[in-house]
Amino acid sequence: MFKRIILAFRNELTKAIATRFLYLGLILSMALPWFCSLGFNQITSSRDLTGFIYLANSIQVAVTSLIPIFILIYGSILIASETAYGRYRDILSRPLKRSEFLIAKIMIGFLYLTVLLMANLFAGIITGALRYGFAPLRENGEIIVSQGRFILALFRSYILILFPLVSIFSFGFFVSTLSRSLVGALGFALGIFVGMEPFKFLIPVGDHYLEYYLFSSYLDKPFVIMNDLAMGIDVRWWTPEIQRCVGFSLFYTVLFLCLSFILFKRRDLNG
Repeated sequence: MFKRIILAFRNELTKAIATRFLYLGLILSMALPWFCSLGFNQITSSRDLTGFIYLANSIQVAVTSLIPIFILIYGSILIASETAYGRYRDILSRPLKRSEFLIAKIMIGFLYLTVLLMANLFAGIITGALRYGFAPLRENGEIIVSQGRFILALFRSYILILFPLVSIFSFGFFVSTLSRSLVGALGFALGIFVGMEPFKFLIPVGDHYLEYYLFSSYLDKPFVIMNDLAMGIDVRWWTPEIQRCVGFSLFYTVLFLCLSFILFKRRDLNG
């Protein structure tokens, strides 16, 4: 089983390398930190910005806008692209189980998400080092936030942001298994995800509004904490918002992936 999954993953990697759309996401992820630095300088004086504050805000922009859209689109076409052209029948006619086929697809999706995050991070570090520097935060000559503490905060933020981002990919992947049309999968996934954003703050659900229960509402939370730390504010990591970020994201990820496996395993190959 493991060998078949690895072979299927290699096949998916070959297809991903040949997909031009993925390079657009990579290029934009690397370019965004530079554009952010230009925008931040228009909002505030560059003397008030440190490399750590810039990096926290730059990554926050990326994980709340560009990266979720690209990972959602990629997730929504992974199965739909095979279904639309009938290629999945040929793939599954080989000694490859449907579950193994889906696992390989999920693995390549997670790899693309990781590449987008790392590309954005490295570009942000380079831009921040050249324009602002990464000196420790001092007050009255005393270091109040060391470089090591900020690096640890950066690591924590990236671990936490994976939860809602993986949920977004899982939603797109679920839509992809539902749809037999590539355009339909893209339209439905983007329509629901983008269209829900302005209304989730208006729809009451129990004692809260809909945004309270949606993983997409927590995309900015880890890097808000990191930004507070970079400004010298004492922070707590395991806040109620972070707990909801992790809890709701895990729930939706498990739900969407389980439904994806159930639906795809029941699919008629001749349909």
